[in-house]
Amino acid sequence: MENKLKKVQVDGFVPIELAKEFENLAFNKYGPKHGYRGKALTDALNDWIEKTKSEN
Repeated sequence: MENKLKKVQVDGFVPIELAKEFENLAFNKYGPKHGYRGKALTDALNDWIEKTKSEN
């Protein structure tokens, strides 16, 4: 099974609490049966980036 992960560029480092939050968001959105660790983590990170941009 080939992993197709999209590269995401972030300024600086992501704190571990934030990484856990992304994983929880991804798990809740896709569940354990849908390979959530790749695509969904990317989606969760992109959603968070968009949310942060709109708040600033």
